[in-house]
Amino acid sequence: MTPQVITQSSKPRYRINAVAEMIGVSAANLRAWERRYGIPKPERGNNSYRLYSDQDVNLLKLMKSLCEAGHAPSNAATIALSKLSVIEEPEPKVFIGLQDMKSALIESAVKFDAQEIDRILSRAIITESAWTVYQEVIEPALHEMGDLWERDQSFLANEHLLTHSIKGILVQLLKVVRPPKPRKKVLLACVANELHDIPLYALALRASHSGCLPIIIGANTPPTALKAAVTQIKPDIVALSATTALSCIETSLKPSNLMRAEIAAGNDIWVSRSGLITSLKQYQQACGETSWMIGGQSEQTWNEIPLEIKSHICSDTDHFDTLLQ
Repeated sequence: MTPQVITQSSKPRYRINAVAEMIGVSAANLRAWERRYGIPKPERGNNSYRLYSDQDVNLLKLMKSLCEAGHAPSNAATIALSKLSVIEEPEPKVFIGLQDMKSALIESAVKFDAQEIDRILSRAIITESAWTVYQEVIEPALHEMGDLWERDQSFLANEHLLTHSIKGILVQLLKVVRPPKPRKKVLLACVANELHDIPLYALALRASHSGCLPIIIGANTPPTALKAAVTQIKPDIVALSATTALSCIETSLKPSNLMRAEIAAGNDIWVSRSGLITSLKQYQQACGETSWMIGGQSEQTWNEIPLEIKSHICSDTDHFDTLLQ
């Protein structure tokens, strides 16, 4: 069998919890693989903590994929070790800070370099907390990529690639930080016609760190579907996201043909003020007695909202944190 060349540094750099987050398995599982099958054999620091190299991480990723394909762990370890051959490479670029990472993330997305995007995100989440990385790296990068796309439609594919990679790393993180004994259940959903669901994953991380169990319904959730989910799941909190949908403009004119085309295509949905209030009341009714909030960039266009609804509109994370307490 021809060895698989893994061109990664063999110098130790990652602690076990960081590696667990990167590949999506528990630290206990990593210790078991090392103890039972000798895969991998990380070095030990002065404090006896395990330190894994890029080579070790790749070996573990291969081990995991083989197990998921149906191989017994002992057989997967044998196959993974037989396919491994290491070539030393120069040390990867060391980022100065989160701003540097954000710029590199955008540059990699423009170049369609999916592997570099994944590497930057993996390094970012072991540099700072997941929430800090979201606020300082992920969210600004998505905004800047969105601005590029608005100026030049050819960047749409780049934006999709970046979004897909970011969602992947957030899903991995959520599996790792999920609390074993959650205090509350938090239901997260986007409003109808809203397709931007990454903010839900960011709030889910915040909920997990607060000891709550996030349950993500996802994009484009109309009030009827939300009501069914609330009835079945019985969450303690409902958090709704509206990034582009439910944007409000004052107009007494009928929508133009262009506006009709935009609605049909599922892009930004512009509604009258009365239509906005009706939609918000429908979501309020869907939540019933459950504590709920709604936020996102769209809410910046909402004015003169009835007080019984306005108190549920959140423009920052303080309201969400209060509900989590």
